[in-house]
Amino acid sequence: ALRDPRPWIGLSTNEVAGRLVVSQVSPQGPAEKAGLRRGDIITGVGGAPAKSLSDLYRKIWARGNAGATVPLDFEREGDSRKADITSMNRLDHLKLKSTY
Repeated sequence: ALRDPRPWIGLSTNEVAGRLVVSQVSPQGPAEKAGLRRGDIITGVGGAPAKSLSDLYRKIWARGNAGATVPLDFEREGDSRKADITSMNRLDHLKLKSTY
């Protein structure tokens, strides 16, 4: 049996000096649609701080399957912000991008 697809938000993040910095946002992906940009600093999910990259993924996956809303906490230029990101199945996103 296939596992339910994990929620995917279309964000690549690097750990830089203990902070989770967005390095890439997938075009037309969930995070881009929610307004996230390169250089944003991810601070947590739903008010719970993300201590590392693996911790961030665990918190995202804990929200449920693909389609779950991920309340992401982040900073931009020193301002604390929040974005509710509607996750999706990464394979569906990849299929959307391919042209036949």
